[in-house]
Amino acid sequence: MVRLAVIGAELFLHLNSGRAGPSGFATWRSHLISRAAELQRFVASANAAAPDQHCPSLIVGPGGDVIVELTPGEPAMARAELDLQMVSDHYLEQRRTDLV
Repeated sequence: MVRLAVIGAELFLHLNSGRAGPSGFATWRSHLISRAAELQRFVASANAAAPDQHCPSLIVGPGGDVIVELTPGEPAMARAELDLQMVSDHYLEQRRTDLV
C-alpha cells in the first residue's frame, strides 16, 4: 500500500467479507483507522451485510477520523464527499528520509 501511496493513490478501497466474530470488530476497525492515518490517505472498507458479519463498513479520513460507519450485519448504504486536499505526503517523505 505504501508504494501505491507513493505513486499517487489518494483513496484505498477495501472489500471485505470478514467473519471475525463480535470480538473482531474492534480489531478490524482499529486496523483500518491506523492504515488511513499511517498512509495519510482515505480508506473505504465495505463489508458484506449478512447477519453473521461482525466487521464494520466505514470510510476513514487521512487523519484517522471516521467519516462514515455502518452497523455490521445490516443492509445499509452511505455517501460521503471526500476532500482530497486532506491527503498528505508528510509521513511518506519522512520515511524516504529515514531510508537514506
